[in-house]
Amino acid sequence: MDFISSPVISKRKKISVLIAGNNPVDLSNIYEHLYNVRQIDFNAEVAFDLHDLFKKADLVHPDCIVIDDNISEEFGALLVRIKRNHRTKNIPLVLITNDDKFKIEKGEAKELIEKSSLSKETLSQAILGSLNLHDFKDQLLKRMENRKKVLAGMRH
Repeated sequence: MDFISSPVISKRKKISVLIAGNNPVDLSNIYEHLYNVRQIDFNAEVAFDLHDLFKKADLVHPDCIVIDDNISEEFGALLVRIKRNHRTKNIPLVLITNDDKFKIEKGEAKELIEKSSLSKETLSQAILGSLNLHDFKDQLLKRMENRKKVLAGMRH
């Protein structure tokens, strides 16, 4: 799917992204890639540690969190904490890694990008892909709940 024609774009005027990491050079590189995507209006905030990530997630309610693997030595444990936290558990994650060593933790995220292949295209496609999947799951769950209600009503 061409990321420009993604259903996510038509549903959201702006896409709020929280970028988390502790290396200012890597964070500015990620931010610049988002800024250079002209077809989509990304609103990006930056968090420098886990505490800052949770605080900013409460403030800006991001549509997606992009996490650079340099944020923590215990990156896998950090991902689990993010996905278990009530403030961030339903927010799609995109991982930016130095290599594919975190593929095991990919289950905690929808998308994984190696830094060597990071570009405005790969980053925007990863964000939109994770949002599309998230929206699809939400729609599927709503339909299942509606069918349960209809079936329950038929039994009475």
